[in-house]
Amino acid sequence: DMLAAALSAGMNSVGVDVIDAGIVPTPAIAYLSRDTGAIAGAVISASHNPYRDNGIKFFAGTGYKPTNEDELEIENLTLASPSPDIERPTGGKIGRSRSIADGARQYIEFAKQSAGDIRFDGMKIALDNAHGAASFRHAEAVGPAHHAGGAASGGAALGHA
Repeated sequence: DMLAAALSAGMNSVGVDVIDAGIVPTPAIAYLSRDTGAIAGAVISASHNPYRDNGIKFFAGTGYKPTNEDELEIENLTLASPSPDIERPTGGKIGRSRSIADGARQYIEFAKQSAGDIRFDGMKIALDNAHGAASFRHAEAVGPAHHAGGAASGGAALGHA
C-alpha cells in the first residue's frame, strides 16, 4: 500500500491524474492503459517476490512495454533528485487520484471477448495464478463452479496527463 501511495503521490506532484485500479493482474493494466486513453500504466509487482525484489512495471499508453529509451529516461528521472527539468505544478494543476472498482471486471470481459467462439466444454484446464493478483479473479472468468480459490497482493495505477 505504501509503494502504491508513493507512486500515486509522485505522479500527482507533477500534474498527472491517477486512476487506481486496485489489485488486478499485470495484463489488466496493459489493457486498461490503452482502453482508458492513459499516457502510461504502472504495476507494483509484489505478488510472489521477497519484499526487496518488489518493483514497478511500466506500460506505455498503447498497452505495450515502453521502449528501452523511455525506460532509461524513467530511470534517470527517478534517480535525479530533485530533477530540475520537471515542472512542479501548484494549486489546481496538481494531479488528482481516483479509484475504479471494476478494472478487473473490464479486463475479464475483454479477455472473454478475445477468446471469441472458442469452446472449452469437456476440457480440464489448470490455472496456476501463483497467488498473484489473478488468483481471486479467475472464478469471475471461468465461473464459480470451476473455482478452487486463492489469495493476492499488489496494486496498479494508470496515469493521465
